[in-house]
Amino acid sequence: MTIQSTVRANWRLLPYRYEHARNVLQALLSRQITFRSAIFAWRFPFHVKALPLRLRRGMLVVCPDLIEEMFEIDCGPCGRHP
Repeated sequence: MTIQSTVRANWRLLPYRYEHARNVLQALLSRQITFRSAIFAWRFPFHVKALPLRLRRGMLVVCPDLIEEMFEIDCGPCGRHP
């Protein structure tokens, strides 16, 4: 791999990293997740898809790709809300 191809590959990943970090920050500020979970998610953004909720059972999805895919499933094949 050349330096130029490496820079291009990393540049494509910036929007994903930004959205992931923003989702984690929003969850932290709304007190849905713990600070420890947020640090873990920021440290491994490509591996963390969901985080455990702070005060109840369940998981909070923070992965932008997974959120988009879930939204598409919810909207149905035509792309409109039911």
